[in-house]
Amino acid sequence: MSSYRSTGISCAILVAAGFASSANAEQYLKSYTVTGHPDVHVQADNGGVHIGSSNGSTVEFSVKYDKSDWGDDSNAGPQIDSKQNGNRVELTALTGPHAWFGFTHNRRLSIEIHMPKDSDLQVETSNGAIDVSSLNGKLSVHSSNGGIKASDLSGTIDIGSSNGGIDLESLKGTMNVSTTNGGIKGNNLDGRCGLSTTNGSVRVAGRFDGLDISSGNGSVVARAETGSKMSAGWRIRTTNAGVDLSLPTNLQANVDASTSNGSVTVDLPKDIDGSHSKTELRGAMNGGGPEMTIHTTNGGIHIRGI
Repeated sequence: MSSYRSTGISCAILVAAGFASSANAEQYLKSYTVTGHPDVHVQADNGGVHIGSSNGSTVEFSVKYDKSDWGDDSNAGPQIDSKQNGNRVELTALTGPHAWFGFTHNRRLSIEIHMPKDSDLQVETSNGAIDVSSLNGKLSVHSSNGGIKASDLSGTIDIGSSNGGIDLESLKGTMNVSTTNGGIKGNNLDGRCGLSTTNGSVRVAGRFDGLDISSGNGSVVARAETGSKMSAGWRIRTTNAGVDLSLPTNLQANVDASTSNGSVTVDLPKDIDGSHSKTELRGAMNGGGPEMTIHTTNGGIHIRGI
């Protein structure tokens, strides 16, 4: 596949740039004007991806790399292509095979994307981190072998990683966030929140309408700020670790908390009306409401008021 074919919008521009402070630095630049609601799709590997909003109706792609990483062949380089079909704009940036004269070579890309704030986004990358901010829409952000940082996002948000941590700041809407072999941190979250990780901890705070947390071999610290409400049941589950849950003192819920090899403790201004033993708590909080299930093994549960 040719890396720099014309798409009919504008010619691909390949210019020298200051990537890695190398004389062999190259840059692929492309921009597209979208008249409707932008729908941006990105597929990449072996490099970091930074995505942010910009004014106007233009989607801009920049891919930087060091050409010397592909050897002496003047035609060698990463496989980079982009195109537009109506409101849909696509970028593919792949490093290609890594064998160079029988050796594994470290080929890396640096990808920068600017797009209108009100846009849909789907990005998938491997062996690289993603940093995405200041967007509103249907957002799907996935990385394998890389961490994800997401801030100032709103809408329907789907974030997933393998072998990488996830850091969330100021997200609003419906959130589905998952990772393996990494932790999840979130502050100033607002809306319905589903969080799942294996071999990692979860630490989140925000105003929640829905809350579903699952962690394997990691502690859970969750703070439901004032204004949180249970539009449906909440669930918190982990193994081999403890749960520390802070709740508004006026929240109405039917609490079902249990642990093995640990204890359940409560620090609220009013007692939960029900049964309470060392390892189990079942009862109505402020008269009861939707089911709140909290369960762990080999760890304690502490419920406190704010």
